[in-house]
Amino acid sequence: MSKQDRQKAINANVRLLKQIRSGTDVNKVRFSAANSDSHEIGKARIALQLLRQGHDFITEAEFRDGGRADVFDLVTGEVWEVLTSETEEECKEKIKKYPVPPDMIHFVKMVKK
Repeated sequence: MSKQDRQKAINANVRLLKQIRSGTDVNKVRFSAANSDSHEIGKARIALQLLRQGHDFITEAEFRDGGRADVFDLVTGEVWEVLTSETEEECKEKIKKYPVPPDMIHFVKMVKK
């Protein structure tokens, strides 16, 4: 992918978000004390993997039309959700809230400690 195509993809994906502060949101992991340790570690692992692949990402990405992704890859438009206690039904509901096709949503199961 050329630099120009990469930037076009990032721009298109940023438009899906409610707001973004590029200096403070991109490639930073936002933690929440409300989540389990395993959930937050899973989110950090995904973010680190994307960073090593040269991708830009947002954690706790809020979309314009609703929904919040644990990690949103700004280059590919893929959503990453870390699961610790969610049911299959809850996962199906989350899929409906994202502005990307279902095949671009990845669920990563973590063992809750």
